[in-house]
Amino acid sequence: MQLFYSNGLEFSCSCLLPLLLLTVVKSDREHAEHGFSGKFKKEHSAESDQHNIHADHKVVIGSRKEAEIFDDLNPEEAKRRLAVLAKKMDKDGDGYVTRKELEQVIKQNMISLDLEESNDRFREMDTNQDNLVTWDEYVQESFDDIDPASEIMDADDKRLLEDDRKFFFTADQDKDDKLSNAEFHAFQNPESFPHMHAALIEATFYDA
Repeated sequence: MQLFYSNGLEFSCSCLLPLLLLTVVKSDREHAEHGFSGKFKKEHSAESDQHNIHADHKVVIGSRKEAEIFDDLNPEEAKRRLAVLAKKMDKDGDGYVTRKELEQVIKQNMISLDLEESNDRFREMDTNQDNLVTWDEYVQESFDDIDPASEIMDADDKRLLEDDRKFFFTADQDKDDKLSNAEFHAFQNPESFPHMHAALIEATFYDA
């Protein structure tokens, strides 16, 4: 199935972006914005068209930072760059991007985005810059408005903290009570790591 023509600068930005809404499925968990679960927020919210466009740019380009640059381009330059991207997507060089080719690119870009965001988050959490993130560092950075020792903690915050604790220590495979960059990536993206699935399923069933 041919989705759009990839040769020449006549390629239109409006051609690719709506297709992404049909091919990309975003996970949506009802959780607070801090903590691991913040990544499950809907990025294609109907309340913000600008945010929708930026989310699409991220998926097409495969980098949040590059997408921010893209957002500031004039229409002609944006059109030119999207045409270049379309040619890269056209793996068989037949002049068209098929649904299969588009899906393959999107899947790879989603993985790249997860890794980029996880690396950025890891650097934020590693406050003592020892290339490890402890549970205390994570709580301090993610739950700075919550006292974990408080007996009057809000029930939702308490559940979120318990979920994140379970994810954190499941990701800690060498059991040193700290997360390396690779372990932190599993913590941030449990759906991509088989050893995290049991904890993810348990949390999902509880919240259902």
